[in-house]
Amino acid sequence: MTKPSSLAALWMLQPKCLPVLNQAEISLMLCGHTHRYQLIEPNNAVKFPILINSFNTSLKMDADQQKITVQRKDTKGEEVSKYLIMK
Repeated sequence: MTKPSSLAALWMLQPKCLPVLNQAEISLMLCGHTHRYQLIEPNNAVKFPILINSFNTSLKMDADQQKITVQRKDTKGEEVSKYLIMK
């Protein structure tokens, strides 16, 4: 189980929600309401990536049957990073 950190909400919800989400085989969890960007790759406890957006960037997501692409942009609309999930 993940230890408490800046992901306090995940820590509190983990025992109840993670088993359901892991069984649902979701492709990506998007979160907001935090002060910094964070990407958590799948691991033994969480079987899907979690992308937490910051207050000063936006996310643009495109998805089709083969892939999910998430672009993170700054306040000027410039791409800061890109995350790709192949299905």
